[in-house]
Amino acid sequence: MQYFTQLEVQNYVGEENLVNLTDDDDDGAVDAAVFNTIRKNVQEEIDGYCEGRYDVPFSQVPRLIKIIAIRLFIAELYKRRTLELPESVEQDLTNARRNLEMISKGQIALTASSSNKSSSSKIQYSNGQRRFSYERKTSS
Repeated sequence: MQYFTQLEVQNYVGEENLVNLTDDDDDGAVDAAVFNTIRKNVQEEIDGYCEGRYDVPFSQVPRLIKIIAIRLFIAELYKRRTLELPESVEQDLTNARRNLEMISKGQIALTASSSNKSSSSKIQYSNGQRRFSYERKTSS
């Protein structure tokens, strides 16, 4: 299963930018071979982080994985064309990889996926520290 579509990437970067970042044969269209190769590489990277906790590739792609995949994909497109990533793309890349690390460590649990090995049904963040405690007041 593909973790994202061309249209979903286009919604993030715009059609003109997507064409400029993938059009290696100068025909004014998205180069399908470039798009599919980078998408495959991104999906394999994500699967590498998730395989210890989830059945991968995902048969139903959790929303967070879709967002991470698109952000990694966009960063890879920019890397092909420029030496320096735009600041927003660099930040998205940093956040995406941080999220993948947290997923691999079990600090983020992914939402409803038929391939999910955990029983969690929503994203959960955990750093092992308890922030609140429950104390019952007694009447005197």
